[in-house]
Amino acid sequence: MLLMKKFLALLALPAVLSGCAVSSDAAKFAEAPMPAASADKAVLYVFREYAEPTAFSADFEIDGRSVTSLAQQGFSWVYLNPGKHRITQKWSFLAAMPTLNFEREFEANKTYAFEIKGRVTLTGISAGMMHITSSTVVATVQEELAKRAMEACCRYVESIKQ
Repeated sequence: MLLMKKFLALLALPAVLSGCAVSSDAAKFAEAPMPAASADKAVLYVFREYAEPTAFSADFEIDGRSVTSLAQQGFSWVYLNPGKHRITQKWSFLAAMPTLNFEREFEANKTYAFEIKGRVTLTGISAGMMHITSSTVVATVQEELAKRAMEACCRYVESIKQ
């Protein structure tokens, strides 16, 4: 019976780690609508080249308002008023991943980019239980590097209108 539980646990792992990507019908980076520079707004890009768990979307909130939900190989952007904003990145409850909360200062007429990264690792099986560690990082990426990464991987996901 224990051997069967271990076998079933190993079969379930790929379902958690494999999964969705942005629709192939979505615009590639070069075809997507792009923000115009603004003397009174900042621009924030968020993208997800690859982040586990792949079967779940990575949701972003700014100051408590939902702004986008990114599947694998997705990107989006939003305009922000200058000043300090609270950023929240979270996953579905079923993903069992940590929620990140942090604050950043944004200046008008500047562009910022964040990349979501996540990792889920099976660290062992004992007594019929899978032991998994998980981590999430939202990394600041220099604008030109971010644009190159998004051009190579990503498709546009329209932000949620605020």
